[in-house]
Amino acid sequence: MYYDISSLFNEENKIVKITQENLHLLLPHKIGKVCAEMTRNNNSDLLQNIVDFYNSKTSEKLHQEDLKYWWDSWNFIYSRLLQEKEEKDEK
Repeated sequence: MYYDISSLFNEENKIVKITQENLHLLLPHKIGKVCAEMTRNNNSDLLQNIVDFYNSKTSEKLHQEDLKYWWDSWNFIYSRLLQEKEEKDEK
């Protein structure tokens, strides 16, 4: 699956501001990497990991442009997800 990201560039080929309206174009790759890593590390089902990710607070934060999680690497997002799961397990 390919996404048309041409709308992120202006006429001078400079990247324009990321907004809530165009943020969704940047997320599939990061989310895929996070879920693949979850699958590798936990020897678990990829589809279930995708569902779990989208139901997490980390995903909620990633989808909010103003929090700038989208700027961070997928490794950082993965570590935040692990931290969230650890906190949830402690309760």
